[in-house]
Amino acid sequence: MNTIKDTTEHSIAFWRFPNQNQIYTTGFGRCKVISNQEITAKSGFVFKPFEGIEDTVFLIPFETLNHPTTCKTTDFIDITLQLSENQSKASEKKDYLNAFEQCMDLLQKEDLQKIVLSRTKQTNLIHEKNALSFFIDLTKNYQNAFVYFLFHPEMGCWVGATPEPLLIHEHSTYQTVALAASKKKDSLPSDWTKKEKEEQAYVSNYIREYLQKYQIPFEETLPTPTEAGNLLHLKTTFTIPENMMKKHISGFLDNIHPTPAVCGLPKQKSFENILKNESHKRELYTGYIGTVQENNISLFVNLRCMQVFKDEALIYAGGGLTKASNAESEWEETELKTETLLNIARKI
Repeated sequence: MNTIKDTTEHSIAFWRFPNQNQIYTTGFGRCKVISNQEITAKSGFVFKPFEGIEDTVFLIPFETLNHPTTCKTTDFIDITLQLSENQSKASEKKDYLNAFEQCMDLLQKEDLQKIVLSRTKQTNLIHEKNALSFFIDLTKNYQNAFVYFLFHPEMGCWVGATPEPLLIHEHSTYQTVALAASKKKDSLPSDWTKKEKEEQAYVSNYIREYLQKYQIPFEETLPTPTEAGNLLHLKTTFTIPENMMKKHISGFLDNIHPTPAVCGLPKQKSFENILKNESHKRELYTGYIGTVQENNISLFVNLRCMQVFKDEALIYAGGGLTKASNAESEWEETELKTETLLNIARKI
């Protein structure tokens, strides 16, 4: 039996790509630290924390011939988790509202267009004994998400189902998206407010300006509602020819992430505000996660995720604030986002 302890030197990841059925794994291996410049020369499962060192990425190499190993749900039977206890306190509503007021004050007084504010929510529905089963259930329920399970001796155990590609290689092109603004899935197209459209436009403009600055040709779609769990978001897709993007991959990752969708604008000021005003460390939440096989890159922004501990889990959720934001509406948006995971957790 394989036992994952929080003192082991080994890491492991399982994942399922969007709109696929096959589950893959790295197998047990030692995690390496690489730079963005090395990413296209490596093969493995990669992840980068939100507060991570610039140009530094974690890599769990693929176990077999630089390719991921396919696995079945029965392969999880012989894996036992032994995780640490949670030492972090979940965000209370009063803490969130206090941070909201501080952010709104900055938006009014400083040269800021958008700040993304996040929070955590505790649940005892998921823990070390059912985390792998939870991962399997997520793969069955969220077909269009990148679903993963990750254990790292320092980062801990994480499970998620993220809807947001950061950079993916597909059909001789690379794609990235501007995904922002949130509504309940049953909302009408006419329900999108000016604030929500502007919030998404900030992200599109940021990506577009980067591509234009480096004279990288691209095609761009109009903002379109897209489904993610129990929510709708506005999404603009940018498609870039493969031969025009290869040499820009490391620079793209350094400059684009974290995007205004998870950080704010201007990026550095918003990033500093997040570190100062949020009552928790984001760690892997809103970092990026995915796989690399030379130029075959599939990286996703780590949204709709939780960190799993011995007896409970912490769910992470956030939303973009502008001058037009309302505190109760923003809190409710984070509640809706936690339901993406809780809806499945309640069925276990």
